[in-house]
Amino acid sequence: MKKPYRLRAGLALALAVILLLSGCGTAFGAGAADAAQTAAASETDIVQTPAVSGEESPAPDDTAAAAAPADSPESEVTEVVGENVPEEHIVARTVDELIAAIGSDRVVQLPDGEFKLTDARSYGGDTGSEFVRWRDCGDGYELVLENVENLYLVGHGQGNTRIVTEPRYANVLHFAWCENVNLVSLTAGHTPAPGYCAGGVLYFENADGMNVTDCDLYGCGTLGIEAVSCRRVTATDTVIRECSYGAVEARSCFDVRFVGGKIIDCGVKNDFSAFDLFLAQATTGFAVFNTEIHGNKAQTLLHSVNSPEVQMRGCNVRYNMIASPAEQITREDGSTYTWTNGGLFHIIGRSPVVAGCAFTSNTVGGSCMYFSNDGERAGTVVDDEGTALTFEDLKAMQRTEFLGPYDGPSQEEAPASAAVELDETGLKVFHVDNVDDFLAAVGSDTVIYVDTELLDFSQASGYGGYGGGSSYSWQTEYDGPNLVITGVRNFHIIGLGRDKTTLQAVPRYADVLHFECCSNISVENLTAGHLREAPGSCAGDVLEFNNCGEITVRGCGLFGCGVNGVMAYCCQNVTVADTEIYECSNMGAQFISCSGVSFEGCAVRDCNYNGIYLSSCRDVSWDGLALGEGRNDLA
Repeated sequence: MKKPYRLRAGLALALAVILLLSGCGTAFGAGAADAAQTAAASETDIVQTPAVSGEESPAPDDTAAAAAPADSPESEVTEVVGENVPEEHIVARTVDELIAAIGSDRVVQLPDGEFKLTDARSYGGDTGSEFVRWRDCGDGYELVLENVENLYLVGHGQGNTRIVTEPRYANVLHFAWCENVNLVSLTAGHTPAPGYCAGGVLYFENADGMNVTDCDLYGCGTLGIEAVSCRRVTATDTVIRECSYGAVEARSCFDVRFVGGKIIDCGVKNDFSAFDLFLAQATTGFAVFNTEIHGNKAQTLLHSVNSPEVQMRGCNVRYNMIASPAEQITREDGSTYTWTNGGLFHIIGRSPVVAGCAFTSNTVGGSCMYFSNDGERAGTVVDDEGTALTFEDLKAMQRTEFLGPYDGPSQEEAPASAAVELDETGLKVFHVDNVDDFLAAVGSDTVIYVDTELLDFSQASGYGGYGGGSSYSWQTEYDGPNLVITGVRNFHIIGLGRDKTTLQAVPRYADVLHFECCSNISVENLTAGHLREAPGSCAGDVLEFNNCGEITVRGCGLFGCGVNGVMAYCCQNVTVADTEIYECSNMGAQFISCSGVSFEGCAVRDCNYNGIYLSSCRDVSWDGLALGEGRNDLA
């Protein structure tokens, strides 16, 4: 039978605060007082398990028996209703029914019990669904949900409904290219087994509007939540425990929040500690609010790299072991120095705000407030007035629960100096002649015409600083920043012609242009390469594509010292046409785990190896002739 928990006006006020902080539903962007008044004035029919309404939920015991088997017709489910909740509700009592139920615009309700993904009949094969596939991860298969919109996956409470997997290299659930997915009242993790995990619990890739509410995510998963090239990821009243690498990691994301949950016992199971409990890399808007953080062992509490608008407020940080103990290291000349691996904070770029938090009974190796191995690049955390914080400041800080309002990070708009118009297909068109205008115009459904002879990315006013909004970021390489364009669709860069427009990178370890999780993109009618006069050998490529689809490179010249003219990982449908690749230190191109690659009217010359290397690729051709695995000599 179904067991609804109707949320009446007395509890609506608490839910309004949760919704405000999480960015979910109609309360996103509203002021705290307005949201509270609206919730209190009417009955709310968003129905959750009791834990969401403010009741304390103990950490579940992995070995405890389920309240009812997953295939029992009498198992209870949680009902979720509301203005924006889909009308279609499906009860899935087995793992096969769960896989079959995945799709857009629906609520999938799971009763008590364990849903073991490796027991699925389709495991490792064809699921029969356009929304679900199995990904080979080495020691087994990982379940990938993709291109799903407006899906609610609702369990019956932490510890009651459990989704588990066996392979140590698999993420438990992997979401790609999804929008508005809500995971409610679930427990997820790996089954007990010997060995170390290399996969996490929840992995979000190029997704928008991912909401995790009242869930329990446990190790040995490396990370509780990992988000790459995502927008609006929120975890509310969620426990992350016993993970080996850390709790939450966001790379090249926009608006990631962890609200009102717990981070406990991460990094304690093995001989080595976790790395970073929280990591924001090239991410705009990373917030940790009102979170219990205790019993963890990690090198760093918060690691922020080139990320604006990072903040930690209202948290209780206690009984953690941060950084390894200080060691005396003896140099060859007999002198000594103190080495501490880690620190409470590891900051590069914009300073995060830490306010209203309590730091009690934590053991910090070597009294190391900051990770200190970054030299001049090392940054600090600050208070609301922008003043750098010290250990003494943290000791004196009192916990104050953060109630908002928080409307999310600011969004950059295209500069007024760039000419904007719409073409016949509705794409935004920009004509730019400098790097800042080029970067500000990067985004989906966009064509950028580069109307200048040279675009040197090192001339950007924010070069290597703290990132660039939601569509691009600077990732730090050994000798300088690397421009990475992430998560854009229908995006095109067009120059004045080969040898008439040049895109240039200065650092030898950076790619000239790097794309991640993009689709329907093109680079046309230009030359790209590294500054010829810069010293040293290259370790970066000219064009690199990672997990992209529908790629076109046309009418270009790609030159060294780039290691490869084109480098592609896990990409589909790539066309390289009328393009010359020359003077690269390794070879013309490398493709790894790619499919549907076509070279038409191209030439490779004066490279260390005049050819193309293929690994785990299929359907690759050069002027209509099929190319095989390994090296393909084109000389």
